[in-house]
Amino acid sequence: MRIRELREEKGLSQAEVAQAVGGTQSNLAKWEKGTVQPSADFVKKLAEFFDVSADYLLERTDELGVLVMPGHVPPLSADEREVLSLYASLSPSRKEDLRIYLRALSGAGTKSERKKA
Repeated sequence: MRIRELREEKGLSQAEVAQAVGGTQSNLAKWEKGTVQPSADFVKKLAEFFDVSADYLLERTDELGVLVMPGHVPPLSADEREVLSLYASLSPSRKEDLRIYLRALSGAGTKSERKKA
């Protein structure tokens, strides 16, 4: 399990993480050492707390698998923030041109839209 790695990345103590997920520091230490496995309920709570998928937490994948909860918006990368900033500065007609172009790039546009781009 990646509990220790994720906890240390956030600069948190075992007690802080345990309190946040409703567990004990003793159990968290056992989970980190692998001597005891957390229940499915605690795996879910830990994944939500660290904002990763349960599969990532359980080392079943190396993909971070950021968890998207209803009402939760994952943080944007620097590239995404730059694109949004540039988009916001465009005129309405240029925004529409960009949307058509992006649809064409992603393969989601109609044939007529692809011809325009």
